[in-house]
Amino acid sequence: MKTLEEHNRDIFNSLANTYPQPNGIECPECKKELMDLDAYVLCSHPPKKNIGCDCGYRGYRNCY
Repeated sequence: MKTLEEHNRDIFNSLANTYPQPNGIECPECKKELMDLDAYVLCSHPPKKNIGCDCGYRGYRNCY
């Protein structure tokens, strides 16, 4: 059986390796698809994620 620390490390590593990933939202500057840049969720209200585009646009999107 895995320890809790091993499980958490494995989940974090598997999520970290899948980013950036497309999120289906249009870039407001160039109209290409925006990407979620990492697996982190910002502890704001509402929760937000870092997003970006190949054109250099950076911002945040609501998670829910």
